[in-house]
Amino acid sequence: MKFLVSVFNSKLIYFWSYYNGKKQGEQLQIDRDHLIEIPIIKSENKEIIEAVDSLIDLNKRLESINLDREKELIKKQIEVSGNKVDEIVYDLCGLSKDEKEVIRSFGSK
Repeated sequence: MKFLVSVFNSKLIYFWSYYNGKKQGEQLQIDRDHLIEIPIIKSENKEIIEAVDSLIDLNKRLESINLDREKELIKKQIEVSGNKVDEIVYDLCGLSKDEKEVIRSFGSK
């Protein structure tokens, strides 16, 4: 399940959904037909599960911290872990360096 959650939440699947799915305004519409079409590569990659576990732990810690400085530190760690998950997904899908760069820059536009 963690593997699927990480893939479905990756920038790659957002990018794919943006160009292949339906939209309601600025929001993506996710329905059964769309989910069935998402290309999923089966893998037993333990690294992605470890990264997801790290994200879960960091988000739990973020909820319990009151100091702004510590919150910012954990938010940065969450971003790094999320980027690591994305990179693993890119590699599992066999994306080229150029394809990875297109997807990375997509969300920053």
